[in-house]
Amino acid sequence: MQIRFTLTLNDAVVRGERLDSLIIDWTQEANHEKIMQITHDWNKAGENVAGNMVGLIHVGEMSLSMEMA
Repeated sequence: MQIRFTLTLNDAVVRGERLDSLIIDWTQEANHEKIMQITHDWNKAGENVAGNMVGLIHVGEMSLSMEMA
């Protein structure tokens, strides 16, 4: 099934530039197991998301939403 993912980062600093909001939106094929893995990885990453994204220095609040495309 096609799933639409939306990652929202509020109060972000990317390469020294402060952004009120950064939204990354994509669609990909994912089955139930893949969705569960993404959810697990998201929960495990917690506040370390900034450390895993090149150029992202700081992020205030963040959210990941998933819906059928």
